[in-house]
Amino acid sequence: MGRTSLAASLVILFLLVVFNSCEEKGIKEDTQVDNEEDVDIFDIIVKQNKGDQDLKPGVHSDAKVRHLYQGDIMLDETPNQMLHEMGRKTNEGAFGVIIWPLRVWRTREVPYTITGHTPKAIQKIQAAMKVLERVVCVKFRRKLSGDKYWLNIYNGKGCWSVIGRSHNLKTDLSLASYCVFAQALIIHELVHSLGFFHEQARRDRDFRVKVLSNNINPSQLYNFKKADRYSVETFGTPYDYQSLMHYTRTTFTKNGQSTLESITDANQKLGGIKLSKYDIKKLNSMYHCNFKASQGWTDWSEWSPCLTTYKGCYQSQYRICFAKDLTLCPGSDESGVRYKTRQCASTQECTKETFDGNWGSWTPWNSCSKSCGIGTRSRSRKCDSPRPVNGGKDCVGLSTDAEKCILKTCHKNKFFNNFNEGLGMWHNANKDRNPLPWRRGRGRLSSNANSGPQGDHTNGNGWYLYVSSKRVAENRRKATLASEYLSGFKCFSFAYSMNGRTMGQLTFYVIESNGKLIGYSFNKKGHQGKDWNRFEMSLDHPDFKKYSYRICIEATTGIAPYTDIAIDDLLVENGRCRPTVMIKKPKAPTSACKDTHSKCGFWAKTGECHTNSVYMKKHCCFSCKDKGECNEDIHDILKCNDWAGKGECMKNSDWMWINCCKTCQTVQGSCDSKNSRCEDWANQGYCNMKNTEVWMHTNCCLPCHLAFEDSKKCLDRHRDCKKWALDGECKKNPDWMMHNCCKSCKQAQLH
Repeated sequence: MGRTSLAASLVILFLLVVFNSCEEKGIKEDTQVDNEEDVDIFDIIVKQNKGDQDLKPGVHSDAKVRHLYQGDIMLDETPNQMLHEMGRKTNEGAFGVIIWPLRVWRTREVPYTITGHTPKAIQKIQAAMKVLERVVCVKFRRKLSGDKYWLNIYNGKGCWSVIGRSHNLKTDLSLASYCVFAQALIIHELVHSLGFFHEQARRDRDFRVKVLSNNINPSQLYNFKKADRYSVETFGTPYDYQSLMHYTRTTFTKNGQSTLESITDANQKLGGIKLSKYDIKKLNSMYHCNFKASQGWTDWSEWSPCLTTYKGCYQSQYRICFAKDLTLCPGSDESGVRYKTRQCASTQECTKETFDGNWGSWTPWNSCSKSCGIGTRSRSRKCDSPRPVNGGKDCVGLSTDAEKCILKTCHKNKFFNNFNEGLGMWHNANKDRNPLPWRRGRGRLSSNANSGPQGDHTNGNGWYLYVSSKRVAENRRKATLASEYLSGFKCFSFAYSMNGRTMGQLTFYVIESNGKLIGYSFNKKGHQGKDWNRFEMSLDHPDFKKYSYRICIEATTGIAPYTDIAIDDLLVENGRCRPTVMIKKPKAPTSACKDTHSKCGFWAKTGECHTNSVYMKKHCCFSCKDKGECNEDIHDILKCNDWAGKGECMKNSDWMWINCCKTCQTVQGSCDSKNSRCEDWANQGYCNMKNTEVWMHTNCCLPCHLAFEDSKKCLDRHRDCKKWALDGECKKNPDWMMHNCCKSCKQAQLH
């Protein structure tokens, strides 16, 4: 009895340690995130610059600093000065032209000097440069004696930058000592130095945000003017609330109240703490990163809108030479920019302003396709906020969306919980003396529509779990929900609501039975919209085949009273997750749209509909019919790059060409072999081996694609396959043998 009791006690003690680790590990993770995300970058810039009394109108120097525009922009040249200088140099009559191309760093290299900073601060500045170099084709390097233009980073007064490459040879960027504490702040100023204004200065911003002038000091209202039509370019991207280059809600406030507010969602957070996917896309578009500098001139741009000039109503086209050797660009001068201008049909054309289309709000989700079990539901949106105006571009992205849905299980299943009948396999895991629990709720959680869900996620009428802070004592408190122990690979999904201006944080992670924490990338902080959102992730860590584990969902409240966090419809399925895509049933080809080549289907899967569109539309119409336009990557560009590097554009072509089209287009557009042994390596299965698949799909693209098609066929690729199969190698070395000796292994299984 004594030994049995001791063993039981040790088991209980071990489980308590593991049980408690959900909360202990979560606190450590949360503290790390808070330090990074509790910073409103632009408000800090404005506050610090306002405190520097030397920032006064005057000549551009450190002794007399010119007036800062929009809080951190040094206007060293007016548009008229730039146009006059360009017209004098080119003798082309510089009128009606877009001037931002004159601001790019022409060779995509940014020579720099850093003065007045400590070695530690210099390391931080260089680390910020590396972040930009990973996502855009611009390289920062130390200035050499022969460099005529360079970026002058110094420990000056305040945090500010000139916009793009200055024609005054030296482009100033001031980073005072307190400006280098946050990497995002440094990147913000570096992006200015590459040529970008602030996001809310876009010409179409009045369709997305409203300026609350009553909360702005009258002397600061000029900082909310939109940029002139000569200087800014959106590159076809939608308005970006989360841009690192966007003001926050309270920038230049005189009373602590909002100065900017989203038209559709008053709680919408404005301004990001890292480069958004649209920041990255605009940088890549500005520097033509899909164009090789050695090719000489870029293609001519589309005609600009008509612009009023002293000579009348004109519009222009431009092209840029990014080559270091200007002889590759016949007719180029030092600026590396060429323009063509023409007079518009009438002066009335200059009174019209062109706006690209922007998506309106999503419709409510339609009914679930199944009354029990896992189905799908969809929603849609229209390009009407605004519609394209005066020749503006259509909206970027998809007009429909789909997600999994489940109203109830067809049979009793503990792995799905909509909380209509309690917590099921989940339980509160807090061990504080005064814990903040997850509670069941129904209907509208708060009388204020600006906080909490307005109903459950399932159908609006059921129950959900929530954590709420209604008084100061509940601010910044944690509530942890833990599952029963699970085993094997799973697909975990749930819906969450984080509607509130002072919202806290929601995260999840996994604790193995041996106490090891497995972190996952889901970490939402702040307001996430008025509607329910859904998250799905594969739990496929290799350890999960050996150890059981539990899922921990942790909520941290924000500041009362707008900090209600809710979750609903928790679902655990066996195996990895699969993408939810609304697949249209293909129609039979018509006489007007058909394939005329036997390989059309294969070419369509490898992206030829987008990379070789003229030929494919003519000869492979049916295979390309539902591929759509290749406008952008719907998913994060870094994730798309990773997936494409592993060959997913081929292996999972239907999903990738919808969600990561631009990345796949870039990869497939240069799909060739860079080594004479590529075909041999592909046939030996290296395209699918974990340690080599990224290198192979980058350097042996076409052989990997052909090998993938061949892998669908059960063939013997080696003359000794029969012998090896008879020797039992199909069981001893199954992965390699099934790839290279599939036919012999299949025959061996029959005997």
